[in-house]
Amino acid sequence: MLYTKEYLSGNDIDLRKYNLGIIKQLKVDDFMKDYDLIDFVKPFYMEQSLDLKDEIHDSGIHWSYYLMMSSNENELLSLLLDSLRILYRTEDLNIKAFDEDVKLIIKRDNKPIAFIDDSNFNILCKVMLEMCYFEKPEPEPEIKGDAELIRIKKMYDQKYGQKSKDKNVIVFEEMVRQVMHYRKLTYNDVKDWTIWFLKDVYTVECLSEVFDKQYLMFTNSNRKVDLKEVKRWQDETKLVRE
Repeated sequence: MLYTKEYLSGNDIDLRKYNLGIIKQLKVDDFMKDYDLIDFVKPFYMEQSLDLKDEIHDSGIHWSYYLMMSSNENELLSLLLDSLRILYRTEDLNIKAFDEDVKLIIKRDNKPIAFIDDSNFNILCKVMLEMCYFEKPEPEPEIKGDAELIRIKKMYDQKYGQKSKDKNVIVFEEMVRQVMHYRKLTYNDVKDWTIWFLKDVYTVECLSEVFDKQYLMFTNSNRKVDLKEVKRWQDETKLVRE
C-alpha cells in the first residue's frame, strides 16, 4: 500500500508532490446520503482496468485515454466529476487545454488546489482504490485453443461471474450494520470512521469468525483439517505483502 500510516491513522493524505493537493479521507457518513460508495469508486476502478492494457500502461497516457473514451460515452466523465466533487469538496472543476496538454483544474474559493493530467491520474486512481479498500483489477489469464470455444467460454464465465458477484456483494449499508453489531456500537460511534477503517474492521471480524470455525473443526477429532489451511486474519490483512 502507498499510504499505510495515513490509512491507519485517518490523517489527510498529502499528494502535493503529484500536484493533487491534500486529500481528506472519506468518512462513513459521506455515503449514507444520496451518493453510494460504489459509484464513487467506479471511475477510478475503470481507469485501473484500462491500465491492464499494455498500450496504456507503457505509454502513461491514462488521463488522455480516459478523456478520449469519455468523448464517446459522456457518463465516464460525469462519474469522475461527481467523485472529484466529493473528494475535493468543491464544484469548481474545469477542463482546460494547454498547447497539446489537457488538464482538469480543481479550485476551491477561486484558488487552484490541484490538477489532473497524464502525469498523475494513475496515481490518484491507485490511492482512491486503496483508501476505499478496493483491490486493483487483475488481468484475465490467457486461454489458448479454438477461438470459437474460447469466445463461448468467456461469455459463460462473464455471465456466471456477474451473477455470482451480484449475489455475494455486500451493500455498504449492510457492512456498516454488521460492524455496529460486531462491535456493539451505534451509528454515531461509526459515522466519522474512515471508509478504510470501517472496511478493515469488517474484514478482520469476518476473518476472525472464519478462523474460529476452522480452528474448532481442527480440534474436533471427528473432522480432518490441515492446520496450514486455517487462515489467520493477521496474515490475510497485512498492509505490506512479503
